[in-house]
Amino acid sequence: MMKRLIVAMMFAMIATTANAGLWDSVATSGWEERENVGQYKLDVYGFDMRVYEFHPKNDPGVLCVAAFSGGDTNAFQMQCNPVTGK
Repeated sequence: MMKRLIVAMMFAMIATTANAGLWDSVATSGWEERENVGQYKLDVYGFDMRVYEFHPKNDPGVLCVAAFSGGDTNAFQMQCNPVTGK
């Protein structure tokens, strides 16, 4: 019985580590979810860069663009600017 418990715990740890997105979903399940203004992928040197555009909750007059690179670098960059012309 103890062996089965240890094996089950090891399997759960491996599965959780292998699927970090699932773990993040569980860990943040109670958080407020908001719609993005836009999301898309860019092809950057063979990697898909994910880009998200959104308005911060406390300042809807600002538009933020966050970009996450793919591949081995996993770089992140974000810039927020006032919305003009509206």
